[in-house]
Amino acid sequence: TKDNLAEAVVRYVKSESNRNMKFIVEDPETGKNLELVLLKVHKDRLSAVGDDQYFACADFKANDNKVYDLDVFMNGKSAEELSFSKFLVHKEEGIKRYGWQEEKGIWKRVPLETEEAED
Repeated sequence: TKDNLAEAVVRYVKSESNRNMKFIVEDPETGKNLELVLLKVHKDRLSAVGDDQYFACADFKANDNKVYDLDVFMNGKSAEELSFSKFLVHKEEGIKRYGWQEEKGIWKRVPLETEEAED
């Protein structure tokens, strides 16, 4: 369920956070480490992206006060088996880096040009 996925994301972030409750990840686009604090998992933005693969959209606040929207990917056949796969920085301060497009109930990541062309 969406609740199971959201709970799995929160558990993962908490387990990976350091003593100061900072979730430290490298931004693949900039190569910088981001020290993040989880603000919210958007339960309305939890979707399947393949067989037993899901993503959840979550907002984080960085130590420089910027807000990042990360797409957190999880794998698993059941709620008990959900485990972290990867993350992508979807937005920095509200500015998108890529879009999403639904195809037959499965969401696929697309370049911004593709998403904008479909709007």
